[in-house]
Amino acid sequence: MTRFMRLLRAARAVRLGVLVLGLFAIATPATAQDVLWTGYYAGLNAGGSWGSPGTDIGCVDTFGAPACPGGIAAGAFLTQLSANLAGFIGGGQVGYNFQSGHMVYGFEGDIDWTSTDGSRSQGTSSPTDTIVTTVSQELNWLATARGRLGYAANSWLLYLTGGLAVGNVDNRYSFVVSNGQTAIASASTVRAGWIAGGGAEYSFGCWTLKGEVLYYDLGNTHREAPVFNANGSSAGTSFLPNFKTSGEIARAGVNFPLN
Repeated sequence: MTRFMRLLRAARAVRLGVLVLGLFAIATPATAQDVLWTGYYAGLNAGGSWGSPGTDIGCVDTFGAPACPGGIAAGAFLTQLSANLAGFIGGGQVGYNFQSGHMVYGFEGDIDWTSTDGSRSQGTSSPTDTIVTTVSQELNWLATARGRLGYAANSWLLYLTGGLAVGNVDNRYSFVVSNGQTAIASASTVRAGWIAGGGAEYSFGCWTLKGEVLYYDLGNTHREAPVFNANGSSAGTSFLPNFKTSGEIARAGVNFPLN
């Protein structure tokens, strides 16, 4: 079983656990408020991240008009390729909650380090040559600043969350032909986008335990990959990979009140 499939199954288990906790919280009689959620808190989190972001690939000549590398027919090279990403994610968070009745309003910021990466290669062919196209992506860290809106029922808190996401992403594209032509593009950028999701949190003693599922989208990164012939001369065309950065996160966390 691949690392991607193992993480995907684990993530599905976390999502199922969050759903079960949420249904239990809704079903719990709310005749008494055992826990007051108001206050500052800090904690740690860990989990998995996965995704299959696509890379769109165009090809133009030196004047920007659509064109193919010399001797290669249109349709012999890929115009879209997705890499399967998977990895660990973990870090810390701080936040603040304000409770009014059963409603809880809050803000949370976190920063996580992650090993989420992946690549994919695919071969195609023209009448005279074979072509291998490869795309890869690595998410190095992800920070978020999110609002939270929840419903408290005794020791349970069910919440939705969303806001700003910022991450450092490495992308790479390569095009290799059996006739010696090559094209390579890479990018290491800090991207900003959005993140949204939901979860459930349970209070026990001075601690709270939470599980949540999130989706993030850091937008697109454009690069140019000039095509070179086997002798190093320019082929007069360039590929234009457009890397998309997005994925899902399933993680558990523990918080401690700072009041």
